[in-house]
Amino acid sequence: MGGNRLATFGNKALGLLSLPTVRTRSIVPPIIPSHALPTIIEIEVNINTSFESVLDVVQGQGQILHAVLMFDEIAAKKRIRLD
Repeated sequence: MGGNRLATFGNKALGLLSLPTVRTRSIVPPIIPSHALPTIIEIEVNINTSFESVLDVVQGQGQILHAVLMFDEIAAKKRIRLD
């Protein structure tokens, strides 16, 4: 369960934003998916895309800000070594 169905469930059960609102008002930048080992260019573009909307806030305030960067890795295939 995910995607459209989960968004609809959240809207009806929890009063979250509706799916059309999420689609039209989303500020999450699109990233380049990698179906294999990502290239350096793909990683660089994705990092730049992810941070371009918040760089002015982080750099221009003159204050000490705290930020946490978290990466999530999806394991599509795991190999077991039997040495």
